[in-house]
Amino acid sequence: MNYMTITADVKKEMVEKIPAVVHVDNTARPQTINQDNNPIVYNILNEYNKIT
Repeated sequence: MNYMTITADVKKEMVEKIPAVVHVDNTARPQTINQDNNPIVYNILNEYNKIT
C-alpha cells in the first residue's frame, strides 16, 4: 500500500484532540510501513516498539 492512499473518518470527539492528523473533511490518512516496502524504517519502528 502506498502512502496516504486510504482515508478513515475521525470521530467528532477526536477532531480537537488530534488536529495535526485531521484533514478539513474530518478524515485521516494513515501511512503504513511494512518490511517489504521499507525495511529500514520498519526495523527502526519495530525496535522502538519493543522498548516502549
